[in-house]
Formats: sequence, structure tokens, C-alpha cells
Amino acid sequence: MSSRRVWVRVGKVGAFYVFAAALFLPVLDGFQSLLRLPPMFGTLMRGGLVIGWIVALAVAVRYPEMGDPPSGDEAG
Repeated sequence: MSSRRVWVRVGKVGAFYVFAAALFLPVLDGFQSLLRLPPMFGTLMRGGLVIGWIVALAVAVRYPEMGDPPSGDEAG
């Protein structure tokens, strides 16, 4: 598998994660005010999103073949 293909996949994973996090943050703020959670909750959740982004990128680099269909000899 080419290095360029791996980095394209990493870019897609990173972009999707940022997009999903941008949708999630307003929901998080709404729940925080609705449930009267302490301010530390939002801080910890944002920290978890950053750590999750790093993990998602690491998985995209390390296991780029996860989304690829099996090729000829490996097919069931």
C-alpha cells in the first residue's frame, strides 16, 4: 500500500473526526446546562475528544487496511 494512500486515509479520518466533534460540542454544552453539570465536565469531555482524535489518527496510520476489501487469495 502506498504511503500517499495512507496519508489520504489519515486526512479523511481526521477531517471526519473534527466534523463529528464540531457537531457534538453544542450537544455537550446543552446537556451540561440541562443537567447542571460542573464546568469540569465540559473540560474533561473536550480533553477526551482530543485524546480520541489522536487515537483515531494513530489507528488510521497503523491499520490502513481495515477498510479495504480482501484481495484475490485472501477472499473466503
